[in-house]
Amino acid sequence: MVKKRTIGLYPYISENSGFGHLKRLLKFLNDDRFIVYFLQENTSWLKSALKMMDLSHIEVFSISEIILKKIELDFIILDNKQTDTFLYDQLSRIAPIISLDEGSLSREKSCYTIDILPNLLSVKPNYFNPGLLDLEIIDKNFKKRKNINKVLITFGGQDPYNLTEKAVDLLKKRYELTTVIGPLFKKNDFGVTKIVNPEKLSDIIPEFDIVITSFGITAYEAVALSTPVALLNPTKYHTQLSKKAGFYILNEKWSINYSKAVKKSNTINIGNKETLTDFIYSLNLVDNKCPICNKRNNKSIERFKLKTYYKCSNCKMTYMTYHGKKTEYTHNYFFDDYKIQYGKTYLDDFENIKKLGIQRIEHISRRLEKNSTIVDIGCAYGPFLEALKESGFKPFGIDVSSDAIDYVNNELKIDSMVSSFPLDRPLTLNNGISGITMWYVIEHFENIDLVLSQINNLLPLGGTFSFSTPNLAGISGKKSLRKFLQMSPNDHYTLWEPKTAKKVLKQYGFKVYKINITGHHPERFGGWAKGKVLTKIVNCYSKIFSFGDTFEIFCIKDNNL
Repeated sequence: MVKKRTIGLYPYISENSGFGHLKRLLKFLNDDRFIVYFLQENTSWLKSALKMMDLSHIEVFSISEIILKKIELDFIILDNKQTDTFLYDQLSRIAPIISLDEGSLSREKSCYTIDILPNLLSVKPNYFNPGLLDLEIIDKNFKKRKNINKVLITFGGQDPYNLTEKAVDLLKKRYELTTVIGPLFKKNDFGVTKIVNPEKLSDIIPEFDIVITSFGITAYEAVALSTPVALLNPTKYHTQLSKKAGFYILNEKWSINYSKAVKKSNTINIGNKETLTDFIYSLNLVDNKCPICNKRNNKSIERFKLKTYYKCSNCKMTYMTYHGKKTEYTHNYFFDDYKIQYGKTYLDDFENIKKLGIQRIEHISRRLEKNSTIVDIGCAYGPFLEALKESGFKPFGIDVSSDAIDYVNNELKIDSMVSSFPLDRPLTLNNGISGITMWYVIEHFENIDLVLSQINNLLPLGGTFSFSTPNLAGISGKKSLRKFLQMSPNDHYTLWEPKTAKKVLKQYGFKVYKINITGHHPERFGGWAKGKVLTKIVNCYSKIFSFGDTFEIFCIKDNNL
């Protein structure tokens, strides 16, 4: 059975605007996978527009009404052209936001951004694809005629800049013109052939030699239908967008260079055909609040198709929200997937991981007596547990993988249990818990606040907490932040730096007594590390300035929460 998603639709609409943004969102009404609510700050304009489109039966809610009625939305699709900060903050309190072609800096805060049309902003979207217009695409085979006979002029449902009249006045002496008259036109006759409020523009466009319009959906629709386009834009901004996209723009003499229009139209990127409703349904959307301090609406630092990275303006934690299918820690994760990344399975790597564990135990031993109980969260197949046992400690393992825990219990003969973390039930061990460890595990948790709070509650004063994690401040992150984040696994929800880690741990009652920068890779410095001598110099430089790509941190609990 298909899971339904309850969504809010917020289209751009004003007293002097057309219906383009609204029409784009109406597709969600006809999709059984969605339960739809229309939202608007000023409901009167949207109600009026729906009435003109014979859709007055659709109910429209104000933001306050949605809140008062306690209607829970999975997410909001914001197709609002340019959203001011105040409105965005209001909507973000209701549900996660997907922004379509957002032209303001509110796109920096959005949970997910989709650009269907190009824009001039420097903030990249999660996904850009003109094919999401759901165009009727014909293989590009543009008409090649020396003379233009039939010209279609169309400027949307309202034409607020009166471009139809301007185009007719400039071109009527040269060409055979037909105008499209929208439902909100102030004037409905321009002295040439007219088509009034056509039901489907795509059925009409191929009949013409060229389409005169402004930058927007119609221009892309014509190109997809292999009909050349010439743009007459209302503003300098529209002209800049047209140039960026590569469209042919009418010159000052107002004559059409047909061969140039054909050539430029043939180069327009119309993307890969996708249905907007299908694509959005496939997304996994979560609130983008900080997993440490819960601050909302932080600005994104990088966006990719399936993940978005933010830096919290309050606690400075860098974190990620993932928009695809979540990782499952099954047998394949430790074998097939592990082998793809490291060239061998987890069990093949057992002894190497165990050796690293012995080195870590040296730092823990300075604070805990032998025979103390140490719980390893995310213990996998137990190499660190075995190192603890051989070093005189009492190990206990926790992992979500039942295969891994079976191995630890039956093969290593070490007590362990299958569980996620934070624990949903009390953990009672005979000698109590003196230490907790997480080796390359902490970054896998989506809510660090709950994790660190429970670790504090499980440990006595003087107990130790130790973990390792990738280092955002290492050479790879310094060299290219975007590449580092792009390569970061899809289940790494937080990205730590030693400096940030110390501040965060202090908030949860821990005092750091040792930070060990690891993962030094001279080859990642590029051309600097050529030859054995330079490699040694670069490696030394990396250690002095803490440019290792991973780090270990050891701390002691000195306060209860």
